[in-house]
Amino acid sequence: MSCNKSTLIDFEGDSSDWIEFVNLSDTAVDLEGYALTDDPSNPGKWIFPTVEVPPKGFLVVFASGKNKVVQNQVHTNFKISSKAENIVLSDPHGNCIQEVKVPEIGDNISYGRRFNNPDIWDKFQHPSPGFPNSEEGAKAFEASIIMENSPICINEVMAENISLLQDEDGDYPDWIEIYNRSDRDVDLSDYFLSGNENDLLQWQFPDKTIKPGEYLIVFCSGKNRRNPNGNLHTNFKINKRRETVVLANYLGEISDSVVIHNLSDDSSYARETPETWVESKQPSPGFPNTKEGYEMFSEAKYGSNNFFIYEVMSGNETTLADEDGNFYDWIEIKNTTEEVQNLEGYKLSDDSNYLSKWEFPSYTVLPGQSVIVFLSGDYSTDTRSCFLHANFGLSRKGDVLFFSDPEGNIIQRMDIPELTSDISY
Repeated sequence: MSCNKSTLIDFEGDSSDWIEFVNLSDTAVDLEGYALTDDPSNPGKWIFPTVEVPPKGFLVVFASGKNKVVQNQVHTNFKISSKAENIVLSDPHGNCIQEVKVPEIGDNISYGRRFNNPDIWDKFQHPSPGFPNSEEGAKAFEASIIMENSPICINEVMAENISLLQDEDGDYPDWIEIYNRSDRDVDLSDYFLSGNENDLLQWQFPDKTIKPGEYLIVFCSGKNRRNPNGNLHTNFKINKRRETVVLANYLGEISDSVVIHNLSDDSSYARETPETWVESKQPSPGFPNTKEGYEMFSEAKYGSNNFFIYEVMSGNETTLADEDGNFYDWIEIKNTTEEVQNLEGYKLSDDSNYLSKWEFPSYTVLPGQSVIVFLSGDYSTDTRSCFLHANFGLSRKGDVLFFSDPEGNIIQRMDIPELTSDISY
C-alpha cells in the first residue's frame, strides 16, 4: 500500500505505507540479511533485521523511513511513492528474488496478488494486511481492528440538528454523543472521531477525561475546536442521507462505529441496547436514551423559563370548545413562576424554519395559571376573549411544536406523538 491514510496504524500512531510478505513454506523463515529497496540501482538500500516469518504466515513491513523496530513492528529507511514505484526484494547474497512494479493507486487501496491466482496482481479496495488477499481475508482483517470491550462508545448521533441543541455561536450543528460505559476514567486524547471510513484519524480529541457513566457531546460543525474546557467541534460534518461515524484509537483500532441514513430533522439515531439502534423523535443529548432521559434533557434545557407548554391536544372533538362552541386543537401555556407574567412577543410554531408563525399579543397570566391557545387556523390576538387562536393546526399523526421567547430563542420543543381523539399529551 503506497498511500496508507488510515488502513493500518503503527504503534507510534502513524499511518505509513506498507509491504506485506508471505511465507509459503512449511517452516519458519528468518529474513535477516535480506534486502529491500525502491531503487533498483541500490538493491541493498535497506537490510532486514532478525525477523522470523512463521510457516504459511505473513509479515507486514512499514515503509515509513523510520528505519527501526518498534515492538516487533519493522520499519524501512525509505517510503513508497504513490505515483508508481518498483519494489525489489533481494537475498543476502544480493540476488534479486522479486521485483514488483507498483502502479499509481488511490488512498487506502492496496496492490497485491490474487488469492486464487497468485501470478496476477490486482488493486484491492478492501485490503487485508496480515491475512490472505481474499474477501474472507479482508473481513478477518477488519474484524482484527475492532476493539473488544472498549470503555467508551458512540451512544447517540444527530445529523440534522434544526432546533434541538445550540452551540456557543448560536448555531445548530450536527452532534455525536460519547458515553463512558466503563468503571474508570478514560483519557480521550488517545481517541479519534471520523465521518470517513478511509480516514479513521480524521479528528482527534483534546487532552480531556471522561468519567465513568458520563456523556460527552461533540458538535460536528466543521469548526475544529479542541479546547478541553469548552464545547468540542470536529473538523467534519455529518451527511444525514448516509454516513458512517467511527470512533477509533490512535492505533486505528475501531472502538465503535454506526451507519446512519435518511434521518429526519431533529431526530437522533440512538443506541437502544448495546447491540441495537433506533431513530428517536425524543433525543436526549447528555442523558440516557430513555423517556426519562428525554425528560431530564428537556428539564435541563427549558426548566428555568417563565412559561412552558403544559398540555397539547391534536384531536379535540368533544373535550374543550372555544367561545363559539367549536372544537379545535389546543395548546395550554402555563406560567411557572410566582409572579404575574406577560406573554407579549412569545411565539408558537410547527415549523423550525418559521418560528414566528404565530406571536402572542400582550396577555397577562397570573402565577401558576394557564392560557389556552386554540389552533383554529385563525390569526386572532383578541385579548378580550378568554381564549387565543393561532393560525396553524397540528397533525394527529404526530407533530413538532416550538415555543420561542420574544428574542426568537427556542425555549421549548415538544415532540407530539400520534394521538387519538380527545387524548391529550
